Amino acid sequence: MRRVAERLLAESEVVTEAVRAERFVELAARAAAGEVAGSSVGGEQPKFTAVMAGEAGAAPMHVIVKFADLLTTPTGRRWADLVSAEAHAHAVLRASGESASRVRVLDAGGRRFFEIERFDRAGAHGRIGVVSLRSLYDALPEATGATTWLQAAQQLTTAEVIDSSAERSIRLRQAFGGVIGNTDMHFGNLAFYLGDTMPLRLAPVFDMLPMQWAPTPGQAAPSPQFAPLSPLPGERAIWAEAAGWAVEFWRRVVEDAAVSAEFAAQARRAATQVERMRGLFA
Repeated sequence: MRRVAERLLAESEVVTEAVRAERFVELAARAAAGEVAGSSVGGEQPKFTAVMAGEAGAAPMHVIVKFADLLTTPTGRRWADLVSAEAHAHAVLRASGESASRVRVLDAGGRRFFEIERFDRAGAHGRIGVVSLRSLYDALPEATGATTWLQAAQQLTTAEVIDSSAERSIRLRQAFGGVIGNTDMHFGNLAFYLGDTMPLRLAPVFDMLPMQWAPTPGQAAPSPQFAPLSPLPGERAIWAEAAGWAVEFWRRVVEDAAVSAEFAAQARRAATQVERMRGLFA
């Protein structure tokens, strides 16, 4: 309680649009130097949190901001491409009816920033309860060793922790991730809103990007073989829907002028592969 009170008394800086680029560059430098900028947030990429001024008198908006290494470095260039791809994934999912937070991309100070609205905040100081799939599944008495989002979701549906609508969305997200090369769909990258009653609602999408192309130790810009798994017979309808989204996703990546020519070429090949698979399985 004291920590909460202290946070309320210590007013957070509200970043206006006029100083957004300048402040993001400063906060990135602090985060890269090891300082806690806003709050500690985990994950592969460095990031910081911020409070953005609302539009036309609206309440301030809490965001998490990922940022890449300098664009002049091979690692920074690749992460910048992936940041742009993540923004396109959000746009496609939102246009397709999936819940996805508002995102923006900004180039400033030689870096690329990915800003995403937090779904665990409400207004200036409000908090919304959220639980990861990992925590939820680990607390399930009936848990039997699921290794994928879908396997865990099926057990949660049977236990009436989530409903069939949430399970269907999870099926779509997992299928979509598969055909955009998201190799990082671990149980910490799916979440639910905590509520007083069951079933729990599925939280918006996050960390949905083609991580198959992420830099690795000793390889700043890998060029992996993209070979998504074909759907099993019972998965074909869901897979076909998600594959249609993926075709649009890859098209947007290819046509994005902010994406490097090298990554656009890989995106073009990925789009061709998904189209070939659609011809066989859709």
